[in-house]
Amino acid sequence: MDFFAEWTAILRKDDAWQNLLAADEGLQDESIRRISAVCSTLDYSGFQRGMLRRALARLPGGSGLYAVRSSAADEDMADTACAGMYRTRLGVREEMLESAVRDVFTSWFEPGAFWYRQEKDRSGRDPGMAVIVQCLVKSDVSGVAFSANPQNNSRYEVVINANFGLCESIVSGRATPDLFIVSKYEDEILQRQQGAKEVSLFFSPGRTRIERAGDRNGEWSLSEAEIYLLRDLAREIERLFCCPVDIEWTLSGDTCYLLQARPITALLPLDERLLTSPGEPRRLYMDLTLIEHGMQGALTPFGSSWLDRILSYTLEELTGVRGIGSSIAGGLGQAIGGRLYLNISNLLWLEKPWMIALQFEGLDASTAETIRDLDPQEWRNPEKPEMMAWIVPRSLWRSKDLIGRAMLGFLLPDVLQGRYAAEISAFKTTLEALDAKTPDLQEFCEGSGRLIVRLVKESTGATLIDAEAARLLLRRMFAAEPPEVRALADRLDRAHPENVTTEMGRSLHRLATQIDPLLLEDLPALAERIHRGEMPVSFMEAWEGFIKVYGCRGPREIDPAAKGYAGDWMLLLTQIRNVHPAGCREQNPEKRFLLMQQDRKQAYADLYAHCRKQGLLKALYFRHLCRVLAAFGGLREDHKYYLVMVTGLVRSRALLIGRQLASMGRIDTAEDVFMLSIEDVRSGLLNSDADLRARVESNRAGYRRFDRHHRFPALIDSWGHIRRRPLKGHGPGGLAGYGVSGGTACGPVKVLRYPGEKEIHPGDILVIAAADPGWTPWFITAGGVILEVGGLLQHAAITAREYGKPCVVCVENATSILSDGQEVVLDGSHGAVWIVGR
Repeated sequence: MDFFAEWTAILRKDDAWQNLLAADEGLQDESIRRISAVCSTLDYSGFQRGMLRRALARLPGGSGLYAVRSSAADEDMADTACAGMYRTRLGVREEMLESAVRDVFTSWFEPGAFWYRQEKDRSGRDPGMAVIVQCLVKSDVSGVAFSANPQNNSRYEVVINANFGLCESIVSGRATPDLFIVSKYEDEILQRQQGAKEVSLFFSPGRTRIERAGDRNGEWSLSEAEIYLLRDLAREIERLFCCPVDIEWTLSGDTCYLLQARPITALLPLDERLLTSPGEPRRLYMDLTLIEHGMQGALTPFGSSWLDRILSYTLEELTGVRGIGSSIAGGLGQAIGGRLYLNISNLLWLEKPWMIALQFEGLDASTAETIRDLDPQEWRNPEKPEMMAWIVPRSLWRSKDLIGRAMLGFLLPDVLQGRYAAEISAFKTTLEALDAKTPDLQEFCEGSGRLIVRLVKESTGATLIDAEAARLLLRRMFAAEPPEVRALADRLDRAHPENVTTEMGRSLHRLATQIDPLLLEDLPALAERIHRGEMPVSFMEAWEGFIKVYGCRGPREIDPAAKGYAGDWMLLLTQIRNVHPAGCREQNPEKRFLLMQQDRKQAYADLYAHCRKQGLLKALYFRHLCRVLAAFGGLREDHKYYLVMVTGLVRSRALLIGRQLASMGRIDTAEDVFMLSIEDVRSGLLNSDADLRARVESNRAGYRRFDRHHRFPALIDSWGHIRRRPLKGHGPGGLAGYGVSGGTACGPVKVLRYPGEKEIHPGDILVIAAADPGWTPWFITAGGVILEVGGLLQHAAITAREYGKPCVVCVENATSILSDGQEVVLDGSHGAVWIVGR
């Protein structure tokens, strides 16, 4: 029987218990305080006292002191960290045990623990609390050990913290412990760091608590043999838990006691297929979901299977090797664990580190730096995979058309412009025909996927190469010039026509100008008016036109599960409110675009005159580079847009099937179809006995395991070790990154985890981890943008330059270091952020 069942029954009868269910947070706070007060009056029944007495009799004799610890049902889980929120009582005498147990039970209702459970969706009104009573061991040395390194995520490193006496000095933060990092599978101590050990805690034979300041703080608390003993203990507990753990331990004489263990909460999960076993060479992976698409969080099972196809078709089209994009071990990449990964260790058989870095520098400068510094002997797969044979000459041969088109565009930009327009028109016609005549989902995914890959390879790839070549050559042309000349050159890459992403932002603003500001005060009511067609005809036509062109866009848009603006009107209306002229007149994107176009033309005129003074040939070369950049600079986002357009069609088809399966009772809702892979859907349609509901729940559990992590790293190896460059600074109060859009801005910080989380006011400095096109409307209002990830070619950089917003990327941990309301100065020309007042 539950030891605390009688207490729970008493608490349930109190009105405060019912108020825990209330939506009003103030009412919940008062209820928590009331219940805590009631808990302090709870008395023990005869049944409870008997249970406690019998349990104590089973404990071995000892010091006569006890440790009373919490063990809440939600405390020892891989996705929550309630440990430390509940109370622990040490050195408890037997006559005080009842009070200590009640005190620990009551800590379930601590406000901090309650609200944390709410945030994790584990509010659990019934106290899921167990209380553990242990004999207090005479502790010579105590500490904690992690069977994986929580700092760098490595599964192959054990981290040990130790201090003399009880572990309370460490977990309470009162003492800086000794630190030992040891290899999990080899007898090698990787790092030792002696802590200050400011205080040590003991209990005397007389059962009184003793604090010793600086006790033996010049000595190591553990011998080498003890380090390996604790390493082996952590490894054994990990084997029992089947996941990385952190443990609390103590050494008493020659005996090591395990006090408690729990899964490590903060580790980034990795699919088992990405890991290599002990003794096997490490592999290094790049996360393309983050680098290429600016997306954090996990892809749904359906989204993973869709983008796995796109990656596979792309690499197959470029190399001619079938399967090279669907095998993470033997090929170059795969969608796995809710992310798209590229195998850098295999790629090193084809390219040197500097060549790989050059390809990705425009997407993430910090990652490119890390790759440039790689030692190929350390990171290249020791054995050349079979798929890599003859791949370089094959790739060059298959890229001949792309190279030829790029050369044509660079020499004769007007000619390629005309061909490009015709090819885009042909792509749309072919896609419409494919959509009309291909009812099978899997066949449509294959046909449309290969179609978009061919478009990128044969059309958008060439224009992208030409635009970047012109930009880089212009930058090099003026690299040695004075700062004011370089600043003029930066303006040449702004306000290009036909940029599909910035055009979306301008269209959004035009929509906003047609809405009465009073209607924006009640967005659900406004959405209903639009749904019923009760808005002016001109607005309805503009709305429908926007949805037709941009309805497939929005946060996480590369995943067919993303609703896009067409399926999430509230998100669209929130963004319209954010850019409404009544709230941001000075941030009008239409006016800014026209002003920047004039600025670009003036910069061109000034630089042409500057070049003309240095010779006619230089002036003509400059003019030609500007023609190339003007012709193709606005097309750099096209490949993403057309991929998202196709993804939107895939979503529509999947939802039709989802509604069909839901009506048959095989899944609960139409949206559940995205918890199935494309293969699951096909097999489910072919086999009416397939249990799709069970498959949905199984896949959903795996998806949630990955999606709860919002900060995936750009580089990670097959031991789970996150690879990153050391954090850079710009002196006191300064943070360093890479400037991708020039200019300076000063304003208050606004940190956002997802689009629409908070309102952005004109002049706010937007701080985010990464950006996909769903962030575009928030750039309009912001005074400047700071990102943890990015490069000159990444979406955020292009959009910031088009809107004329200073932008700094690769500011490590910016979303953690900076907080709302902090005043910062953002220098997008030099890649620096200064915190005002530091």
